[in-house]
Amino acid sequence: MQKRLSASSLVEITVAAVILVLVFTLALTICAQLGQHHPAQRQLRGQQLVQQLAATTIRTHAWYAKTTMVGPITLERIVSPYQGKPHLLQLQIQAMEQDEIIAHYQEVIYVPPSPTP
Repeated sequence: MQKRLSASSLVEITVAAVILVLVFTLALTICAQLGQHHPAQRQLRGQQLVQQLAATTIRTHAWYAKTTMVGPITLERIVSPYQGKPHLLQLQIQAMEQDEIIAHYQEVIYVPPSPTP
């Protein structure tokens, strides 16, 4: 006589595989969303945007105040004379998200006088 072995049917194995794929997909989605809202990620993105705006400001000589939105991040550029000296400007840039400062940049820049004709 042959012994009958108990085994799972193909339908049961397929259902288990589908459930396993759904659980892994849900877990990966949750991990991805947590990574986007991590404070270090926000600060890194804010610092990157601040550095880019500072480089653009210096390269284009855009010596004026401006507020810009980049997605959920607000970039605020403030340009003011440094200690009353006419050829020194203080450039300050802040990156804010939900009224919280996540990155800050500050530099004193020498602006040579315009040649007079």
